[in-house]
Amino acid sequence: MKIYFFASPRGNLPHNRLIYHTVSRLGHEHTGTFFEPDEKFLQYQIDASKFTKEYHIQCQQITQADICIFETSIQNIALGRFLQEAVRREKPVICLYYHDPNNQLMHRPAEEEYRTQLVEYSENDLQEVLEEALATACNTLNTRFTMLIPPDLNRYLNQLHREEGTNRSEYIRELIRKDMKNRHKSSTSS
Repeated sequence: MKIYFFASPRGNLPHNRLIYHTVSRLGHEHTGTFFEPDEKFLQYQIDASKFTKEYHIQCQQITQADICIFETSIQNIALGRFLQEAVRREKPVICLYYHDPNNQLMHRPAEEEYRTQLVEYSENDLQEVLEEALATACNTLNTRFTMLIPPDLNRYLNQLHREEGTNRSEYIRELIRKDMKNRHKSSTSS
């Protein structure tokens, strides 16, 4: 399984390192470069141009991941943006926190998005917590579906993308969701 991991640069470095290495020990591959090879913690620059470049790199790593894990005990804007990006891309998300049941930033996404889990951990139970959370996340993974479409529909989707920036897959998913909602409404009103 490909895992994206991120935590606040102000967070607890030993905890973050423990999570990162536990994910590896469980046999998963990291899509991100949260820790550099020499174990130096990834620090974000205040320079906006460097952050913008790093933001796009992190978004690519989120896209490549099957599941995203965030250490949310310490919160910051970058953490929130990357978490939001993972939810937007419909990735299963595991929000780990260390003994902070009042973690309000994470409660709402975890309650509203069925793919998001808010999970407490300690150094002693991290491996079991991660194993269980990853098993739950695997049950919410999207399935790849290949579809052949006629040229006229392809031209239409390309035109939508050029004019509105609409992603073809997102557009088709949204049409299916609307149809599901309409069918549900009509079946409950009968």
